[in-house]
Amino acid sequence: MSSAGKLRKQLPGLVEKLDQFLPLARVESILKAYTTTRRTTFRLNRLRVKGKQAEEAVLGGIQEKLEELSSRKRAVRLERCPWSEDAFIVSPAGVQVKHLIDLHAHKQGLFHFQSWSSMIPPLCIDYMRGGHLLDMCAAPGGKASMIAERMKEGCRLVVNEKDRRRYEKMCFILSQLVPDDLLPALSLRNCDARKFRLVDGEQEASEGRQDGSKFDKTISQAFDTILLDAPCSGEGIINMGEPGSYKLSSCPEVSVEELPPPFRANDGGFREQDCFAKGLMVTSRLSGGSGVTEAEQGSLSQAQAARCLRVYPSETMEGFFVCRLRKN
Repeated sequence: MSSAGKLRKQLPGLVEKLDQFLPLARVESILKAYTTTRRTTFRLNRLRVKGKQAEEAVLGGIQEKLEELSSRKRAVRLERCPWSEDAFIVSPAGVQVKHLIDLHAHKQGLFHFQSWSSMIPPLCIDYMRGGHLLDMCAAPGGKASMIAERMKEGCRLVVNEKDRRRYEKMCFILSQLVPDDLLPALSLRNCDARKFRLVDGEQEASEGRQDGSKFDKTISQAFDTILLDAPCSGEGIINMGEPGSYKLSSCPEVSVEELPPPFRANDGGFREQDCFAKGLMVTSRLSGGSGVTEAEQGSLSQAQAARCLRVYPSETMEGFFVCRLRKN
């Protein structure tokens, strides 16, 4: 029996759902990705790596380490991401994070291991002077540091993570990636972001004192941009060699009503959606496509859904879904 055939038996509910809205060839490629070791990816941290000379020094150190790992049968090399000049991938797949994590440049925060897929959302944000931004479920902190790279003068960024252990890890990572002179522009929070309230012009965490309407009013007015990488059932990161990666794959879908109020319109539907309106991504260069799973039955029109981005799991990318919602 083929690997895809075995997965159809191991994950019947998930595969059945994929079969409902994707062509057979696409489903087979996704199932293949579930049994393939994903290659190591990272990006340069432009908060600390300034200029071409500094870039060459960091990449040179990484390449030197990769040459140590090379052999006659296996040449290890770096490849630049086709849609981001700061992102790289290591070939072949056998080179893992553990082989590079002790490099001095990594400990200094000069580069950061991060999925290419998770690098996409910060590239979709409109950055304005004096803007207030919220990274709502921010751990482990890679996207937050990318936002910090791109913030304009006078911007403020609230970086929130509800889980305490993940929050502490995030604080450590951000202390590596973000220079001291930029830290005052960041506010790190460890609370349920759905309970934010506005007090004397500042954000505070409130545990259970606000109802939905109160929250909707304050948080919507407090932030110009909210990035929400919501916890999900994780179909995009399944690795059949790690059972923990697919234990939640049969979770029920999150309904619109379960989204925090800033992401809901008054009628319970999505607000205007203008994902990639500025052409920030060239989807044809990704292993992905447009659309949402059940656009016909949902609150998005097919025209709106076509401007969302679904990235399919592959050897280079984790599965991801990105859309941008504009508040009316």
